[in-house]
Amino acid sequence: MEKLKVGICGAGNIAINAHLPGYQKIDEIEVVAICDIVIDRAKAAAEKYNIPGYFSSVEEMLEKVDLDIVDVCTWNDGHAPCTIAAARAGKHVICEKPMSTSLSEAKRMLEEVEKAGVKFMLAVPNRWNPANMALREMYDNGEFGEVYLWRCTSVYCRLLP
Repeated sequence: MEKLKVGICGAGNIAINAHLPGYQKIDEIEVVAICDIVIDRAKAAAEKYNIPGYFSSVEEMLEKVDLDIVDVCTWNDGHAPCTIAAARAGKHVICEKPMSTSLSEAKRMLEEVEKAGVKFMLAVPNRWNPANMALREMYDNGEFGEVYLWRCTSVYCRLLP
């Protein structure tokens, strides 16, 4: 099987400490490009993770590299522009949460993804957390009775390099 080629938008914390280490564990994936508005940050990530291409914009990355998937790991206000650019280029998109900074942007993202006929996934990893899955199963089995209010808090720690 040919490896899926991934380009990453954003070379900050979430890309460096979560997405890139995760991709290294998947044999069917090859990260071939990374872009960041701070080119030195993209270059440093490319060197650290042996990524052949680094760029200062999603547009440049899409123009110069053949990709299957664009993984959007930018600040929240960059999610919509990167997703829209990737969809218009015919690339599947993985987008970090939150989807966007406004409902209107989220609707535009959805319109562009649907128009392009590409796949879109919002990265919400806690959905698959074993504790959360167990709670969902208990809820589905009616173990809580009638639920009229659900309060959830989440605490996590990500160690920085």
